[in-house]
Amino acid sequence: MLALLLAAGLVWFARPHWFWWAVGVSFCGELIQLWSASSLQKNEVFQPRGPYTLIRNPMYLGRFFVILGMVAVPASVYPLIGYVLLFLPYVVARVSREERKLAQLFGEPYIAYLARVPRFIPMPGRAYRAHGSPFSFRWELVVRNGEHLNALGLVAFYILVRLRLAL
Repeated sequence: MLALLLAAGLVWFARPHWFWWAVGVSFCGELIQLWSASSLQKNEVFQPRGPYTLIRNPMYLGRFFVILGMVAVPASVYPLIGYVLLFLPYVVARVSREERKLAQLFGEPYIAYLARVPRFIPMPGRAYRAHGSPFSFRWELVVRNGEHLNALGLVAFYILVRLRLAL
């Protein structure tokens, strides 16, 4: 509910100045999210594929950019700064908890993966090739992970922003 209220506020305060930049940033983030969801079998098997061969947390990276674009809609630097200052400590703490849980769940193979693959930013020569290609994509996993609904929600958000700007 809070997310919907925040989104409504962003729509209400939308300004045209950064609209296309915001759309581009958000949709690049959503492409990362879709690619990540297409490669993820949550807590079922440890077989890094797709973007998980390049970084450990591509969903959070994608989410960062999706929301960054949305927060840019009011065309003010202050919401952007606030968002970054809130998101970064939140995501680091959350990822730390998740990685501890996954290390317990999957054991040594996951611990080796932690040592090899960077958390958020891809680095040359650090890709994980044991199970899959970075180019894999499985639409059934996108649907199972619900990312298609997030993509539709993002499209709806930007349609509402565009309608608001047309007033």
